[in-house]
Amino acid sequence: MLSISSLRTFMAVVETASFTAAALRLHATQSGVSQRIAKLEHQLKVQLFLRTPQGATATLAGRQLYQRASAILGLLSEAETELGLFAGGLEGSIHIGLMPALMRSVAGPVQRRLIAQHPNLEIRLTELVSSDLIQSVLRSEIDFAIVPRFDAPDSVLMTSLGSTYEVLVLANRYIENHGQPVDLGQQRPLSLVLQSPGSIRRDSILERLKSAGIKVDQVVNIDSMFGTFEYIEATDFAAILPAVMMLKEAENRQLCIRPILKPRMDLGLIAIENKVTRHPSIGALLKLEYASELAIVDRRLATFWHGFLPRQASTPDGSREPD
Repeated sequence: MLSISSLRTFMAVVETASFTAAALRLHATQSGVSQRIAKLEHQLKVQLFLRTPQGATATLAGRQLYQRASAILGLLSEAETELGLFAGGLEGSIHIGLMPALMRSVAGPVQRRLIAQHPNLEIRLTELVSSDLIQSVLRSEIDFAIVPRFDAPDSVLMTSLGSTYEVLVLANRYIENHGQPVDLGQQRPLSLVLQSPGSIRRDSILERLKSAGIKVDQVVNIDSMFGTFEYIEATDFAAILPAVMMLKEAENRQLCIRPILKPRMDLGLIAIENKVTRHPSIGALLKLEYASELAIVDRRLATFWHGFLPRQASTPDGSREPD
């Protein structure tokens, strides 16, 4: 296996085009650098450099290794930075924006951990619908927000945090079906409670239902979570909501929650930050915390469904869909 020290030595030679200059950069001897490169070439069974009196030039194999080594050492540096956040408490202030789905099951545990581990970090938490969160980040009114995946402009840094899926939410009088997967194509025409027009999730849900040939009979627009639950309980209307939002009801059975089997509706979640005003260290910590909590909620929810295997939540990376 390639060692990190060998890769660092190799990269220094490529970047300086000289064994002597690389030795100076690494505070090593020229002979030591030469021996390490020779050992690396022997290990890989390829020539990495063309050696001339003028210096050292990477071969085609050397250039290929340089690209890989740059990526590996870059990821290692990021990991060291992220883990270093846990060594000492962060200071400063951060304005976080979350949509209602995340305020219920995810925000509380993350907030408690942040306060305990970083007492000097001032946190302001705001709940808004996703379209308003996006605009607030673009205007630098909110520093960090989590929203459904969308085509972000160049001014926004976007990081995937994972995904959840949609569930059908019905009144408690249908509790005998709690946890049973549902094919919406096999149901009578739907009467739905949805967010007002302009919502990313609303548009996505209606488009997917239309594509699957599923008829929607009536739609009532309610932008309040509690208002939605009250309306569902008092009528035969249903709601299509993110599973991550419904952990409490899945556990206490106050409402009938049914994971949607067909058409499959996955909801990718991303963190967005304004590239100009972002706080890199705090943002890195928040991504780790929220992705971790989303995965915890996903595992807890999976224990309630019968014959339904939700896709596992992913971890922050680089880039999974729609409030």
